[in-house]
Amino acid sequence: GAGRLDRPRYDLEAARGAITRDGAPVPAGARWGETRPGPAQAARPTSPPAVPGGAALDLSDFRVSRAILQGPPGLTALRLDAAVLAESPDLSDVRIASASGLQVPYLLETLGEPSIVRLPAPRRTEDPRPRSGPGEAGRLSFHRLELPYESLPAMRLELRTSTRVFARRVEVLRERLGGRPETAGTFAVVAASAWESADPEREAPVLLLDLPAGVGRTLHVSVDDGDNAPLPIARAALHLPTHRLRFVRGEEALSLVQGREGLAPPRYDLELLAPRLLGAPAVEAALAPVTTPVGAGAADGTSRKLFWAALVGAVVALLVLLARLIGRGHGTGTGGAGEREG
Repeated sequence: GAGRLDRPRYDLEAARGAITRDGAPVPAGARWGETRPGPAQAARPTSPPAVPGGAALDLSDFRVSRAILQGPPGLTALRLDAAVLAESPDLSDVRIASASGLQVPYLLETLGEPSIVRLPAPRRTEDPRPRSGPGEAGRLSFHRLELPYESLPAMRLELRTSTRVFARRVEVLRERLGGRPETAGTFAVVAASAWESADPEREAPVLLLDLPAGVGRTLHVSVDDGDNAPLPIARAALHLPTHRLRFVRGEEALSLVQGREGLAPPRYDLELLAPRLLGAPAVEAALAPVTTPVGAGAADGTSRKLFWAALVGAVVALLVLLARLIGRGHGTGTGGAGEREG
């Protein structure tokens, strides 16, 4: 079934005379099997069905816009990264907009495997809390973790250590922000678990801790070492939920917009075709890096006007102050001259 191929030439042709000679062994018979498509034909994506279009979309109230990198028309799958989840943890305000200002309907797909985000190496630090009762100093070791974003959905924290035999109690602390003055500088435990390893021939298992949504950017890991040497934490990572948007791409340039307050989750007629589209082969797409907010032009113009207005006001106030000082100086000089003449 492959066109433009020449007729085959095999070295087996040299033995043709021996095979067809009288008295030679009779070759075993063969049968035709079931016709099956080749690998290239089986992997070819099917043409997506005609899908209903989306409504018009006003982009002025969205804070973030990111271009969807160009790709071929057809069924497309766009994996959402941590930046999208940080801006819209519940994804209710996420939209795909075309260059003509129309929404592109999509299906939200949640995958089973998590998205791994590596964190900077944990830094050993002092106890960040106010001093507690006696007997605790020296038993606890602390590590500071910096997360990439302030607001993330519920996720899991992965910790690894180079030690192979140990038994520890691990807690993750977050500072209480805002609220009453008496709670300032205090910390809340957001996750806790036992961590053990008893096989000196194998690396210790990773520790996975469930973190709630919106834990902030800075966390402290507290390890109860007892009377042992502090347990080193070699690496840390976040396990985020993995979401993809499935949509049918046309010829227009597309962008993903988000960050609009009070926007309800989208409802598209495309959901009626979910059984056909979610299992079909799709082209993977990617997002461009985070750029300026959608309404940045208007915001920048307003900021410039406020800046120049404040600058002009400051210059006027300075001129008035200088005029008063000069006036006082002239008045003092005139009075002094009159006294000398008298």
